[in-house]
Parts: sequence; C-alpha cells; structure tokens
Amino acid sequence: MRPSTRNRATVSNSYGAHWGAIVFFALAVTAWAIWSFSLESGSESIQRSNAVYRMVEAAVNRYSILRRILRMANVTTSQMHEHFRKIAHFVEYAAFGFLAQAFFAALRRMNGHFALHGLSMGLAVAVVDEMLQTTLRDRGPMVQDVTLDFAGVLFGSLIMWILFGLWRLIRRIVVR
Repeated sequence: MRPSTRNRATVSNSYGAHWGAIVFFALAVTAWAIWSFSLESGSESIQRSNAVYRMVEAAVNRYSILRRILRMANVTTSQMHEHFRKIAHFVEYAAFGFLAQAFFAALRRMNGHFALHGLSMGLAVAVVDEMLQTTLRDRGPMVQDVTLDFAGVLFGSLIMWILFGLWRLIRRIVVR
C-alpha cells in the first residue's frame, strides 16, 4: 500500500529538517574553526599555515596530476607558498558559502531570497573574523581579507547553486 500524499510530505519535511540540522552543525563548526584560527597569535598562525603548506606540498610532489594542474595553470610552488595563506582563507570561506547554501537547500529554501541570507551570513562571519584579530597584539584586521573571504563565500555558494541546478535538472529528466 502506498502512503498518502500527506504522509509522504511529512516524511519529506522531516528528512529535510534532519539534513538541515546536520548541515547547520557543519556550518557552525566551520565558523568556529575560522574564528579559532583568528584568535591564534601571529606566530602560531604562521606555524599552522606552514604545517598545512608542507602537507599540500607533499601531496603535490606525490601525485603527478596535481603537478600537471599547477604546470597548466603556470603556477610554481614558490608562488603557491607566497599566496598560500590567502588561498586558505578563500577555501575556508568557499566551504562556508557552500554549507550556507546547502543549509537552505536542505530546508527547501533555495531561492534568491535565501541565497542572500547565506551570502549575508558569510559576510558577517568574515567581518567578525577580522574583528576578532583586533584583540591580538600581533594581528590586525584587513579589508582586503574581508573582500577575499567574501569572494570565497560567493564561489562556494555558486558551486552549491550549480550542483543544486544540475540535481533538479537530472531529477526532472528521470521523473519524466
């Protein structure tokens, strides 16, 4: 026997709410990680960045596909090291933007209105991130970082919107 339409809608809504809670938790953990990194002293932050860079460098050295990608992009490892901290900021915020839009997708709120909510959340996290750095002696806020962080939020949001659009398109094709 097939469940009634009402029962299927209830199951579907609770399913979305569960995913929404999971994605919201991931979003909160991401914001916490971003802010906790900002509360590190300048020397601690550089040590962490260097340790992560060494892992990335080891991966590039180990996997020829990564070396080829860097060569195709005309990027040397010294250039990558020079800009690594900025790249890390961008990636952190791209993840945040992706998760912010995924949160609204899980709640079935994928429209322009809620996209702006996700972007606003990302901008707020970026501004708070830079303001937290004012509490440390050897670090300070930079408008350039807020701009770069927000560019990451935009990129992550765009990736989520593209994936969501593809999922809806595939679903329409399969359902027909």
